[in-house]
Amino acid sequence: MSTLAQFNAALSGTGTGTDLGGGLQPVVVDYRGAYNNGDGTYAVGSVVLFDGLLYRRISNPGNPGYAPGGTDWQLFEPLIGSPAYDLWVQTSFDNVRPSNPLNDSIGVPSVNFYDRTLVDSSETTAIDWENTQLMSGGVYTLEWSSRTLVKLDGDGQPVLSFDWADGLLYGLNNSVSLDLVNRFARDNLSYLSIDWDGRTLSDTIGRPSISYGARHLQNTSGHTMVDWENATLSSGEVVRVDWSNGVLSDLDGFPMLNWGSGEVNDTLHDPTLNWSYRYLYKQWTTIASGKTAGNVMSNAQYLSLTTTGTYNPTAPANAGMVIYHQSASSALIASMTLELQGATSAINSVPVGGDISFTSRYGVTALNVTYGTGNTFVGTAVTTCAAGATITWRKVYSLGGSSLIARLT
Repeated sequence: MSTLAQFNAALSGTGTGTDLGGGLQPVVVDYRGAYNNGDGTYAVGSVVLFDGLLYRRISNPGNPGYAPGGTDWQLFEPLIGSPAYDLWVQTSFDNVRPSNPLNDSIGVPSVNFYDRTLVDSSETTAIDWENTQLMSGGVYTLEWSSRTLVKLDGDGQPVLSFDWADGLLYGLNNSVSLDLVNRFARDNLSYLSIDWDGRTLSDTIGRPSISYGARHLQNTSGHTMVDWENATLSSGEVVRVDWSNGVLSDLDGFPMLNWGSGEVNDTLHDPTLNWSYRYLYKQWTTIASGKTAGNVMSNAQYLSLTTTGTYNPTAPANAGMVIYHQSASSALIASMTLELQGATSAINSVPVGGDISFTSRYGVTALNVTYGTGNTFVGTAVTTCAAGATITWRKVYSLGGSSLIARLT
């Protein structure tokens, strides 16, 4: 627009105002805000907000009690003037917005759609849909834009309780208790308790206690104590029980009992017993319980094939039991003398309470047993031994080189 006349012509229209320089200028609207039924100052031309609509007073000025909707008011339409007038009225209206356009039945604010809030009966914001929040006592408890739930701490301040955007649940000390994304749970001291991706359960200070992925139970040092995948029990780092291979081991991990091979080992890791082959190794010792303590022979003394005549078998010193077994002679023996004391002495080898036994495989028709000088035999005399029979004697007393021998069988 190059001339004042052209500008005035553009502003001319149905708007009202004063002509300054040949053009219409907008006048201030007498906007009074929300309608007050007891206000007696409304003049003709006053504009009020009532039930969400604008009304202009057209008659009966200064007389309270006549609410918009009657003949004293008409709807106010600001977009009826020149472009400049319309722009000014709209701007004025935007700068003077009412705060509570809807009230409940007793006049308490309920809905403020300008601020986009719902208000409770205490006139405290309950829902703020501008900020996507649910409120309690003026403090938000749910915010659906950030997908969080909060609770109030002891000071009335909001602290996170559930963040379903990040998959987090929070505990009493505002620390993460459950992480649904990383799939773990923590205790109230923030120590890891459950890691279900790593398949571990941890103790009160976060040390793994159960690994159900590896099938382990662990001690406080992190050593596997029970491995149910490999069927072992351990002490520290040493496997003590391996029931897959049938082994019991000592503190150093050396096998003491192997029930797969049927062996028992001593503390030097040498075998002492093999029950698969019925072997005794080294020298076994009895304890003083029922019989006098002594050694037990690890194998029997066998008689030679030519057993007719006199036989004086050897025996180890301090033997708890001496066993004589006739070898595989193929026929019944007519006669034989068995000397239990002679150049060697079974009687002197066993302690008091020790036994001496003789077994004949095919039998002896005439068996004569001698006990040596100074020893006394008590019981039924031995004169024969049937095939497969066993005769047993026991040393029941000894004093000054003399012993009392009793027949048991």
